[in-house]
Amino acid sequence: MRIKDYDVVRLKRAFPEKGVAAGMQGAVLMTFDDPPGYLVEIVDSEGGTVAELAVHPEDVELVISYSE
Repeated sequence: MRIKDYDVVRLKRAFPEKGVAAGMQGAVLMTFDDPPGYLVEIVDSEGGTVAELAVHPEDVELVISYSE
């Protein structure tokens, strides 16, 4: 299934320069076609923003899809 805006994803790798660990979850804020990728807002367990990251498709896996 294709990841779309507002879907919830899990990071498959860490981004230590942003303070983000593999396994953290976030929402897709925007999708990009060329080159393919996503702008993802990573949140902590209380829903607070930790970071916003531009990631490649191979960096994330779909957790919850809000697409039809």
